[in-house]
Amino acid sequence: MDDIINLKLIVLGEGEVGKSSIINAFMGEEISERYMPTIGSVTFRKEYTLKEISKIIRLTIWDLGGQKSFNPYNPAYYANADLALLVFDVTKPEITLKNLKKEFEEKMSISSEECISIFVGNKMDLLDVDKGFKNTLQDFFNNRDHFILLSAKTGLNIKESFELLIFTYLQRAELLAPELVQENSAKIF
Repeated sequence: MDDIINLKLIVLGEGEVGKSSIINAFMGEEISERYMPTIGSVTFRKEYTLKEISKIIRLTIWDLGGQKSFNPYNPAYYANADLALLVFDVTKPEITLKNLKKEFEEKMSISSEECISIFVGNKMDLLDVDKGFKNTLQDFFNNRDHFILLSAKTGLNIKESFELLIFTYLQRAELLAPELVQENSAKIF
């Protein structure tokens, strides 16, 4: 029987940044043209089988509603998260990044200290990159922050953003928890 590595991934960000669209693109589902806010949370599951080492990576993805009225700040959503995508809208970086760092990242670090996270800028298909955009990113991010620019609509960097988090988790777990994740798991993944 295969050993299972269960991972909880939370997707955080303001309303209308495209969290559900990113998840739908990753899961191979259709992306709605019409905005429908996520109320509370919705979960999805995806599995990866690593036959060479008889492991299954079971990824449970939590899509958390971004509107304050839907209570995305409930600590229960953040508890025991292994991975997080912190989503901002590249067409409104000043607004969506400010609250992301202030509200979501802070609460996540309190509830899930060991959580591996990455910032993802969605809606690259709608953006003309200019100096102002680059300056906004430089002002917001520090040298330790990692981010990927993507597009749920075109699929740009969707799979890569999720799999980068899993790969990073496996690399760290190989060192810190070798009884759970054996050597070369990240490389095999």
